Amino acid sequence: LDLAKFVAFLLDGNPDVLPETLSADMQSPRIDTQEFLDLVHYGYGLQVIDGVFLGSLDEFYSMKVVQHGGDIPGFAAQITYVPSLRFGFVTLANVDGAHFANSLVTALATLAPLPAKATPPDLTVDPSTFGAFEGVYQDDFNVGQITVTLVGDDLEVDMPAVDQAAAAGIPVVAI
Repeated sequence: LDLAKFVAFLLDGNPDVLPETLSADMQSPRIDTQEFLDLVHYGYGLQVIDGVFLGSLDEFYSMKVVQHGGDIPGFAAQITYVPSLRFGFVTLANVDGAHFANSLVTALATLAPLPAKATPPDLTVDPSTFGAFEGVYQDDFNVGQITVTLVGDDLEVDMPAVDQAAAAGIPVVAI
């Protein structure tokens, strides 16, 4: 209930707690993260998304979605809200990485008064740009070394630590 109250606070504000200008700053794009077709931005403490696909790639809705999530080993939490629809969705789980994306899509599609579908962003991929991603990367917190190689018009990703874990019978979950 506390997270639901927080979402209501972000939607309605309370100038005794946080001036409207600062609340608006939190919920506005401040940093372009260059994630997912440049639709995802960072607004002080919150992720601000310029539109969403619901279900299929032809079901795009041009509406601001605000999110914040957090995980610690064994637990996951996320708040999502759509200010224009006054729709909020809060999830808590006692398992790693559980953010209930399918439940969120179902709730939006069935409970919220969605706007008309919009023209989706161009999803065309240009293989001539793939060479920029080749290289060796290091993720010390999750999968270790990652090698990305261009093979023809495809990128191949090699993660030896993940392969070793799978070969040792350790469950590997693709997210």
